[in-house]
Amino acid sequence: RSPAFRRRAGDRDGNRAFCAAFGTRPLRRLPDRQCADRADGDADNGIKQLMLAIDEADIGISDKLFKGVIAQIPSNLYLRGQSEASFRAASTIETKFGSNPNRLLEVARFYIGLERGDEAARVAEQVIKLAPDMAEAHRVLALSRHLNLQLDEATSEYKRAIELDPTSRISKSSLADLSRASGKPEEAL
Repeated sequence: RSPAFRRRAGDRDGNRAFCAAFGTRPLRRLPDRQCADRADGDADNGIKQLMLAIDEADIGISDKLFKGVIAQIPSNLYLRGQSEASFRAASTIETKFGSNPNRLLEVARFYIGLERGDEAARVAEQVIKLAPDMAEAHRVLALSRHLNLQLDEATSEYKRAIELDPTSRISKSSLADLSRASGKPEEAL
């Protein structure tokens, strides 16, 4: 659908589903503050609806639907000041979709976005147990180690990610940055 259609439908960037969960019916896109104001302070009901969406989501939903809706719930809650609910949502997603490494990585990325390296590392390690040769899991684990200033472990994981995916520019760049920051510029080359 065209951007003009989505604007008319009130869904330019996905806030329509979130506003709907909070009891609003936008005919046009509203700024986030207006969305929250229109919820009439019924955040608890909105949180219940979002948790229900996670609970009732079928394990076999498409990756597109999972990434576009379910995986966004914790971030949307967090950005709207509902940090406790966001962590509960992430935990529920982790439990429900814990057998799918790609979906677990989305939870790890949520924690990375909040710079919560310990939680991100824990989830990334679960992914590596499920899929030991998944380069992206090693990269996310490296990033979580980097956040926690565990530089030797981060270096090791970046190298493992590059070993598994030699074309990964982001892993190579991250390893080079880490090497330079560690005072080893010759290793960055």
